[in-house]
Amino acid sequence: MRNRPAIWSEIDPRLCYIAEYFMSLSHRREVDPGAIGTALLPIIYVLRLEQHAAKSEPQMRVSLTGTMIDDAMNQPLRNRYLGDFIHGPRGSDVMAAYLDCSATHRPFWMRQVGAYRNGKRRFIEGVGIFLEPDCIYGGLVTRDIIGATTTIPDFVHAVIA
Repeated sequence: MRNRPAIWSEIDPRLCYIAEYFMSLSHRREVDPGAIGTALLPIIYVLRLEQHAAKSEPQMRVSLTGTMIDDAMNQPLRNRYLGDFIHGPRGSDVMAAYLDCSATHRPFWMRQVGAYRNGKRRFIEGVGIFLEPDCIYGGLVTRDIIGATTTIPDFVHAVIA
């Protein structure tokens, strides 16, 4: 493990492991699901970057999502475009983080607080790492917020390299 920026102390330990693993690779052909471990596969996702002539920014198609991600989103996401289901008051910030990663190849972490199932307040936290030639690999976790939330920012984004 290399020296990490201070923000790593804020990141869910499962996402730290996933980020470290993907950041140790340079190309998607190097990915070995066995090295990730079966316990983490349900929170893994892969986005394929597609360039469309009518759009200046790449479109991000979900190639793979773990079962926990689909469950958290209340729908299967495979083969859908990220922009089709990212919404809400911070949806443009979330999309900007993914677009920045696709353009600069800088790995990122973000955490958003919002109301989800039954109006409960929840964290949705994730990491994204660009791998050649055209993918963003990462992990995503959710958890309910218990207690007061006045000190928790509703959105945090950081480059983690």
